[in-house]
Amino acid sequence: MGLFTSLTQRMDSKAPQMGGKSNPLSRAIGAQLMKKLVNISEYLVTFHIGPFIKMFLYHLIFYFTGPFIILVILTFDNISLARNMMFYGCSEGLSRSVFSQYLFFGLSTPMLVLTIFRFFEIEPIPGLKIEL
Repeated sequence: MGLFTSLTQRMDSKAPQMGGKSNPLSRAIGAQLMKKLVNISEYLVTFHIGPFIKMFLYHLIFYFTGPFIILVILTFDNISLARNMMFYGCSEGLSRSVFSQYLFFGLSTPMLVLTIFRFFEIEPIPGLKIEL
């Protein structure tokens, strides 16, 4: 009976206790389980100015050059960055996001060209002045 009593006492000591205090073993198991479920380092974000400026410049250059940004990106990075930033098509063809980027470029380019013509007073067709 001594063996049965000692096993029962050990099992009782491993069970969580009610009344505010918990078993150290259950706290340790719970803490390890939570570390595996939630990795807090995934949620800590630090701001780095270098990559931010690089990505900002890539988007700014895309606004003016459109698909030719791929040549700039290939000079400094690789094609996967162009795909991630939706400047280049995916393996299954032209995705909706890439299409919307090119559509935005295509619709904003005439406005940009007309603004440049007006600002520098360029007449694309002789005798035709752009006025508002």
